[in-house]
Amino acid sequence: RDKDEGINAFKSKESGVRSVDENDDDCDIVFGRSAIHFYIPNHANGPSRRPPATSKSPDVFRLLTQLPEFSVLSDSELDTLANTALQHPFPTGSVLVKQGDEGDSLFVISQGSVRVYTEATDDEPEKTLATLAPGAYFGEMSLLTGATRSATLTANSDTVAYEITKASLKPFIANNNQLLKALSQHMADRQLSVVHREFLENLIKTEEEKLAHSFSNKLKDFFGLK
Repeated sequence: RDKDEGINAFKSKESGVRSVDENDDDCDIVFGRSAIHFYIPNHANGPSRRPPATSKSPDVFRLLTQLPEFSVLSDSELDTLANTALQHPFPTGSVLVKQGDEGDSLFVISQGSVRVYTEATDDEPEKTLATLAPGAYFGEMSLLTGATRSATLTANSDTVAYEITKASLKPFIANNNQLLKALSQHMADRQLSVVHREFLENLIKTEEEKLAHSFSNKLKDFFGLK
């Protein structure tokens, strides 16, 4: 993408349509009616919140402050949530989550590098979608709705990730109406963005077919063919 481009850009490929925006760190890649979503933090968005002096998990706290879904939580609430996070080491080459598996948790990368890809099928080859670095997260739809994993993720290098589970999040949703509204709005926005991208993908395909048909008629006319 052109770094000087100041408006939304869309890349149309056989693999799908992706939106790119300088102010949007959320990434959706659409394949037909399925979407793969992950978050890559923009560290230039402003100063990060500091963990409480009594925090047992300051590193997790800092990571969670980068998740827009949890921005409505107070420092105290965020610290409590951070202390429930489960730490997972993933050696190079190991699988963090596998496409199609059931899940009810979100992972935040603390260190290492993670490859995101869709696995090969009878109709489609394996496709690499992204490489995630520390601060990125994935799996929020599994955490919030129980949706199956939409892609496989493997560790490119020794990786550490923190897991936020449904059980640890439940008390915060039950006691914080703002969080419930924020998460609901996030999911609605995401669904609309997927619909928008599907529309663009179909529109581009239709226009390509129209242009191909038009040029076919022009070639026939030019060469005197029927």
